[in-house]
Amino acid sequence: MKFDIITKKFRDKKLLKLALRHSSLSGKSNERLEFLGDRVLGLVISTLLFEKFPKEPEGDLAKRFAGLVCTETLSKIANDISLIPEINVDADLKRKIKTQTHLHANCVEAILGALYLDSGFDVVSSTIKDLWKIYLDDMIEPPQDAKSRLQELVQKKKKETPTYILIDKKGKEHSPIFKIKVETLDKTAIGEGATKKEAEQNSAEKLLEIL
Repeated sequence: MKFDIITKKFRDKKLLKLALRHSSLSGKSNERLEFLGDRVLGLVISTLLFEKFPKEPEGDLAKRFAGLVCTETLSKIANDISLIPEINVDADLKRKIKTQTHLHANCVEAILGALYLDSGFDVVSSTIKDLWKIYLDDMIEPPQDAKSRLQELVQKKKKETPTYILIDKKGKEHSPIFKIKVETLDKTAIGEGATKKEAEQNSAEKLLEIL
């Protein structure tokens, strides 16, 4: 899908332009739109899951929800709509933007927030349904993230909880990289991410490979 399909949905192109403007640039950024888009996306995805899986318990719905709104899925959506070349960032981020999955995810949310303000709930809801259809259809069973899988594995072997420790934070304020160490069963692994949550998941994934 080409990005101009998204562009055509907007009546006010200034809103779209703001949604593409990262906080690494001076002046207004897309952070407020990202905040709004996150909530709109959550409502639409929650409703879709509630209707598609009428017999599933809350816990399974929550796992599906987490898988559909996580950074990885949102970054895939960004690639699906050819969004990444359209994001406006400073020169430093421009050189590494293809690998900044958290930035991709935030911009997708900002666009959804902007579209909600521009065209209303029905339009943004329809857009989300179209963009997420393949990911919703492919989700046969509720997914389980790395931290949950590690927790289950550890508790089967020993009654303890993995410990996650922040050992470093580097990068600029608008583009931080967190480094987190996970310890359990006398083993350790270190993961990095644009958020603490992402770094924890990556460290858990690495430790699962060791175990």
